[in-house]
Amino acid sequence: MQARSARARSSLFNRPVRAPSTNESLASAKLWDSGVKYAFEDHEFMAEYVPMVSEQFWKKLTPDLQKLTVDLWAKNIPAWRAAMAKSQSEARETLIQHGIKFTDPSPQQIAETRQKLMAYQEAMIAEMKITPALATEATAALQATN
Repeated sequence: MQARSARARSSLFNRPVRAPSTNESLASAKLWDSGVKYAFEDHEFMAEYVPMVSEQFWKKLTPDLQKLTVDLWAKNIPAWRAAMAKSQSEARETLIQHGIKFTDPSPQQIAETRQKLMAYQEAMIAEMKITPALATEATAALQATN
């Protein structure tokens, strides 16, 4: 993290930052020391905890252990998401305490921007080579949560 933070701080002196980040990453890098003064809270961050094991290791587990692994993972997701949200909230408070001013778009602004961006969705799906079936499944999953 030290080297990454040093590179991040160094790059701030050379050009403005126009990249997605999280409150936590801004706070842990202490980017207020490098001149960051403003943050735009777009509510797009979503932590994804993805368990990764090699196929070779997975195949060595008995079906019971595979099920236990998946079940334990599913059981803990809510707690991990809550911890992530708390970390983001605490980091935002740290940033505010160090003088960073936040801009939070209203729900109406978010809806209007989303509507404008939806005009580009099909082209993005094609450019990213996402299969139509996956795009349909993702859209259905998102609609189910809204």
